[in-house]
Amino acid sequence: MQKTIRLMPVLMALAIVAGACVPQQATTTQSPQATAALEQVETAVAMTMEAQGQIATFVAQTVEAQNAGTAAAQPQFTQTPLPVPTSISILPTVTPFVISGGGGGGGGGNSHPGKQEYDCQFMSQVPGDGTHFIAGKEFDIVWVFKNNGTKKWEASWFFSFFDGTNFSKTGASALGRDVEPGDTYQFELDAIAPEGGSVDSPKQINMQWALRGQGVRFCRPYIAIFVP
Repeated sequence: MQKTIRLMPVLMALAIVAGACVPQQATTTQSPQATAALEQVETAVAMTMEAQGQIATFVAQTVEAQNAGTAAAQPQFTQTPLPVPTSISILPTVTPFVISGGGGGGGGGNSHPGKQEYDCQFMSQVPGDGTHFIAGKEFDIVWVFKNNGTKKWEASWFFSFFDGTNFSKTGASALGRDVEPGDTYQFELDAIAPEGGSVDSPKQINMQWALRGQGVRFCRPYIAIFVP
């Protein structure tokens, strides 16, 4: 289409040149050949003008069609209403356990600023605080500690129940080996979930143990479970 538009001025120029080259008679009367040539030029000019008009119309229609297609291709955004929740379930959270005698923490050991002679650092606990159990369910409790003090723990020292609800089937248990400063020690308990609350309102049950020896009682881990 661009080539056709560029040829239009050339055709018009040729028509004008052809008209100028037709011999003119001295009198006002033109020869039949001149008249015919002039008519051909006028016809060519008229056809050229008509073609230009058709091309302009075609260009306008093409642009309009492109604009319409672009507008139709634009995505239409609609607002989708968000779903409204019908109910909210609130899970019970662990209530901090009041530790008797100070020290300890949720599944943690007795850790104080600086280095003390007898100190422990809690490393890990299985199961985690807040775990739900059905009454009568048997499970294992595993605590891992680190001797974070400056003196070793004697093999004869023992862990025993200290506070809360004792739902362990294990009695007092000796370490069985010396634990040097910087060493870790794993302590395991056999437990059984006691009677708890209702299905809609599970009861939090806490149990705390402590390490005893050399006239000291420290490293007091505890666990908090929920029983419906």
